[in-house]
Amino acid sequence: MKGNFEFVKDFGEPFQLNLLNPFSIYIIDQLKLMERYSNKMDKLHVKLYFLYDSEKVNYYKKMFIAQVISAEFCVFIFLIGLLLMNGFSVEWIFFVVSIMILLPFLLLRELNLKVEKRRREVLMELPIILNKIALLVNAGEQVQRAIIKSVESEQDKQSHPLYEEFQKVCMQLKNNVSFQQALEELNQRLGMHEVSIFTNTILMNYRRGGDQLSLSLRTLSHQLWVSRRTIARVLGEEASSKLIFPMILVFLVVILVVASPAILMMK
Repeated sequence: MKGNFEFVKDFGEPFQLNLLNPFSIYIIDQLKLMERYSNKMDKLHVKLYFLYDSEKVNYYKKMFIAQVISAEFCVFIFLIGLLLMNGFSVEWIFFVVSIMILLPFLLLRELNLKVEKRRREVLMELPIILNKIALLVNAGEQVQRAIIKSVESEQDKQSHPLYEEFQKVCMQLKNNVSFQQALEELNQRLGMHEVSIFTNTILMNYRRGGDQLSLSLRTLSHQLWVSRRTIARVLGEEASSKLIFPMILVFLVVILVVASPAILMMK
């Protein structure tokens, strides 16, 4: 069990219920859940691979399963308390079973929201860094140096998901890892269509250099700016929809304040 507490200490930061997770990990190990159902966790593996350190994705996958077990246990104890207070009727038992079944799907939905948020953050920033790379290449800079300078120029964004991945690329390039390998690993870590187009465009044209590479980068930058505007519009619409309920609530309060004196006078 001591090893489980250390495991949670090392990999539990992105997850909840870490007080219970060591015991859930013990259950996972005893039942060998990771080995038995590894072939059924491909989608979960891809999502966690995109969100967290790709080299430690199996550990984070185990932590996510532990979080689900811990959450199921907490909800089970709470719902058993409700049953004891309200009686073990068929309706309450059905309610308890339904909540227990829905809980893993709710946690997966939360994970999907994190994936979508990270994806949007990457897409919003990708055209900016690509535009800087294109300008530097057009000025005669080598594409490798252009990438390094573009990343290092954004010191205030180093915690951004995209720049975190590009920092790994810069480190690889400084350590004499081949340019092709560095970009291919970037593509694998992010696993996004737009990033795949970006890396393929550079790899196909950087050997030619000159105007061909610069033109390709500018064309791709224009396409990504269109995607950025689309995402910005969607985010604006979502923000507007979230404001509808507070506006309705304020409207009802105003009506109540304005109408209450008239109603009192009528009485």
